[in-house]
Amino acid sequence: MRVTQVKAPHWLEAGGSGTLECEWQAEGKRLYSVKWYQGIKEFYRYTPSAHEPMLTFPNTNLTVDIAASSLGKVRITNVSLGASGLFRCEVSGDAPAFPTDYGAVRINVVALPGGGPVIQGVRPRYKVDDWVNLTCVSPKSKPSPNLTFLINGERVELLYLEPQRTNPAEGKLQTTSLRLRFPLRQHLQEGGVAKVRCHAQIHDIYEAADEKLLRTNPRYEMSVFGRFSAAARLQHTTGGTELGCLIILPCG
Repeated sequence: MRVTQVKAPHWLEAGGSGTLECEWQAEGKRLYSVKWYQGIKEFYRYTPSAHEPMLTFPNTNLTVDIAASSLGKVRITNVSLGASGLFRCEVSGDAPAFPTDYGAVRINVVALPGGGPVIQGVRPRYKVDDWVNLTCVSPKSKPSPNLTFLINGERVELLYLEPQRTNPAEGKLQTTSLRLRFPLRQHLQEGGVAKVRCHAQIHDIYEAADEKLLRTNPRYEMSVFGRFSAAARLQHTTGGTELGCLIILPCG
């Protein structure tokens, strides 16, 4: 007996389901049994010569869908985080030698965030050269997502970022956060607005983002000709000489 292929999803979401498949070559031997193990725990056995060919064994990390399973193909449901690890298929030939071979595959069980990341700490208005202090927080999950900040579509330099942090949450999960601090320079503003985006990704199975706009106060505008956004001219005449007093008010 020789196991030729073992197939399973690389990723499964906690509470979800997936199909395991084991293929083999009999090499002239008659099949005695096919067994599946999660770690060292056997949870499925198929013995074609038995009165009840299919047997399942209790496993706290998964449930076998008997109706969707046969021979070396097993459907598992209600998968928990504890199921992460190696799954092994063992194939044995009949008596008297009971030749045996096996193959294994790794499954990673993940708990995806219940929502997207959220950027916290945005103020209603900023002034040019103000320091911006933002934190991107991703809801509880396992594993933690990789968080990335972008300003106007460009990745942020590392010197403005603190190391990504994780904090324990219930059920062996963890929340994830990333802090960004940078000066709001004039060149970052496009029409008085800078766009900050936080992107969260877990391998190739999850990604989400949040975007906030950083708005700056309008600049004062004036000229020697008295053209400015809002002003009042107080005129006084003393001895035939006109004195002008300009009161400059902010736009908007």
